[in-house]
Amino acid sequence: MEEELKEYFESLREAIDHIGNNDADVESRLQMAKTVLLSMADQMQNLSTDIRRLNKDYYNLD
Repeated sequence: MEEELKEYFESLREAIDHIGNNDADVESRLQMAKTVLLSMADQMQNLSTDIRRLNKDYYNLD
């Protein structure tokens, strides 16, 4: 999961770096950044759910 998040951050960084390179392409770069951010949000939600489930399982073992 950590490696996937690193890849998402790298994709976002690349999308942001390219925004200023070509004004005609700004809209598509912003859309790419938005897609990456939405994907990251989904991954963070999944990670949060996994952490809650693990905590619940851990405390139920006691």
